Amino acid sequence: MKKNIFILILLTSTTLFSQASINNYLIDWERSKNHSLAILTKMPEDKFNVKASPDVRSFSEEFKHIVGSTYYMMSTALTIEAPK
Repeated sequence: MKKNIFILILLTSTTLFSQASINNYLIDWERSKNHSLAILTKMPEDKFNVKASPDVRSFSEEFKHIVGSTYYMMSTALTIEAPK
């Protein structure tokens, strides 16, 4: 009987923890999205392709990298396929 109760508690806590983790990812994603949009609206459009030096990404390349990473992390957290 104690074994069954332990298993039930373990399964319930795992499910609750999983849901809490997903909610935390969604909160982080929303905050990141708002921060990214704020940065994008402040950057003048004619500066999007400027590079500080030839061996670094431009502003737009860096944002594409950030978006790709965010899609990958969120798809992993939500166990879905990342959008292309």
